[in-house]
Amino acid sequence: MTHEQVKCFIKVVECGSLSKAAEEMFLTTSSVSRRIAALEKDLNLKLFVKNGSKLALTKAGEVIFEEIKLIDEQIEQLIKRARKAEGGQEGVLKLGIFGNQEVGQGMVLLYQKNC
Repeated sequence: MTHEQVKCFIKVVECGSLSKAAEEMFLTTSSVSRRIAALEKDLNLKLFVKNGSKLALTKAGEVIFEEIKLIDEQIEQLIKRARKAEGGQEGVLKLGIFGNQEVGQGMVLLYQKNC
């Protein structure tokens, strides 16, 4: 089981569909589907059943989801603490277009201004 598989599983449950989860994660639907299939294979459990056009959790999927979300949050906090301990930067990078400039030009100007 990989962290990417866990992230996909959580997002699919939250979105209720592979395609919506893929869109939010900036992945293809087939990539999300492969990660879910790999997770099910690793766990030797069926996590989802088709319910019309949506996916529903199996009983096993419900049990896994309850705990895996907490574990994922703990992993994220652990990674943040480790990066902070190592002196790494932490924060949010926001990108945008400045005036009528190309995004790349704006990023170069912003970088030069802040360095």
